Amino acid sequence: MSFRSGPFSQGSQEPLTYLRGLPVDLTTILVACHVVIMLSIVLILSFSPALFRLFWDNTVFTSDVMGHGRVWTLLTHPFLHYIPQEKIWFAIDMFLFYMIGREVERYIGRRSYFTFYALLILVPSLLLTLGAGHLPLFRFYGSSVLHLGVFIGFVSIYPGVQFIPGLAVRWIAWVTLAIYSLIGLASHDWPTLLYLWTTVGVAYSYMRYTGATGEIGLLQWLEGFRQQQAEKQFNRRREAYQARQQQLELSVDAVLEKISSQGINSLNARERAVLEKASQRLTGNGPRPE
Repeated sequence: MSFRSGPFSQGSQEPLTYLRGLPVDLTTILVACHVVIMLSIVLILSFSPALFRLFWDNTVFTSDVMGHGRVWTLLTHPFLHYIPQEKIWFAIDMFLFYMIGREVERYIGRRSYFTFYALLILVPSLLLTLGAGHLPLFRFYGSSVLHLGVFIGFVSIYPGVQFIPGLAVRWIAWVTLAIYSLIGLASHDWPTLLYLWTTVGVAYSYMRYTGATGEIGLLQWLEGFRQQQAEKQFNRRREAYQARQQQLELSVDAVLEKISSQGINSLNARERAVLEKASQRLTGNGPRPE
C-alpha cells in the first residue's frame, strides 16, 4: 500500500536498508521490537513464572511510577504484550501498524516519524503521572492505544481512503473512538479515557504541525452540513421570490389587458395595487430577493 509523499518531510523517506529485497524502515524495526519482546515474555512466562512477575512488575506502567522510581516504564509499557490476554489481536495490531505506520513514516519522514511515535508513548503516560493523585490506581501495557494514535495520524493525512468499499477511514476512526470511549464510560475507567483522548490529541496535533492537509472529518462534515442547509434555505427563498414575481407579472398582464379593453377607471382596489407594485419594481423601489 502506497499513497504519496507529503509536503512536509523531516528525515529520509527511503528505507533504512533492504533484507533479501524487502525494504526495512523504522516501522518494520518497531514491529520487530514488539514481536521479539512478546516472544521473550512468552519464554520467561513458560519457564519461570517468578522471573516473569519480577520482569513484569518492573516494566509495566503504573500510577505510582514516581513513588517507586521506575521512570523507564514510561517508555517500556507499550512494548509489553501478554499473549494469553491479547491472543490473535496481537497479530492484527502488528499487521495494521505495519501497513499504516509505513505510510505515515513515508509521508512525514523518518526523524519526524520517530518523534511522533515517541510523543505518542510519552505524553499520555506523563499526563497520567501528573494526575495520578486524582485518579484511581491503574496500570497500562500493550500497544493498542498507541497504534490507534498512529491510525489517527494516517486518517489525518488520508481521510478519504477506503479500507472497506464505501466507508472512508475517517468514519472507521470515529466509530473506533466511540466504542473505546463508551467502554471506558460504562466501566468508569477514567485513566483509560484520559490516556485514549490524550493519544488522539497528540496524534492529530502533530499531524497538523507536520502540514497534513486532511481532516479527521466530523467537524468538517458538520460545517459542510451547516453550509448545505444554508444553501437550501437560500434556494427556497429564491424560488419563492421568483414565484411571487411570476405571479405579479401574470397579474400585471391581466390588469393591462383590462385597461386596454375597459379603461383605467374600471380597475378595482386590488388591481390598482398590482399596478402600483409593478410601477415600483420598474423604478427600482420594489421588493428585492432575500
